[in-house]
Amino acid sequence: MATLHDLYAPYATPLRIDLQTSRLAALWLLTLHVAGVAVLPFTSLPSWSLAACLLACAGSLAWHWSRQVSRRQAPLRTFIWKSDRDCEVVDDDGAAVACTLAPRAFVMPWLVILYYRQGARQHSLFILPDMLPAGTFRRLRVRLKTELGQARPADRSWRRTA
Repeated sequence: MATLHDLYAPYATPLRIDLQTSRLAALWLLTLHVAGVAVLPFTSLPSWSLAACLLACAGSLAWHWSRQVSRRQAPLRTFIWKSDRDCEVVDDDGAAVACTLAPRAFVMPWLVILYYRQGARQHSLFILPDMLPAGTFRRLRVRLKTELGQARPADRSWRRTA
């Protein structure tokens, strides 16, 4: 009889996630920032305060757009999940840095959030379905559910130690 490992073995090979721009992320960012600006006229704030809020919203949109949508200033371009929880992140220059995947992840059909530790810092990476080819997104979700789903809830070794 086939074991669970035999059933998902093709999904367990090193999984290379080459992140692309996302139209869904652009839509969400624009919607949330426009909604924030749209409620400003209905507040009783003084005009200088409204201007400060407008500038803050514009700055937030520009910063998130450059990191999440256009990916020009993204902290990483490629995420490689090797075995167990061993991973690598690759930046624009092609420099690969080892990291460790946390024993938890947020997995839904429309969103995956990976948590990983690089040195002493913990990072998160959100992945929408249009950032990857459909087969790669499916492989990622299956592998997260099968491998990380077996992690013990008491395992807190990924948390910050300060």
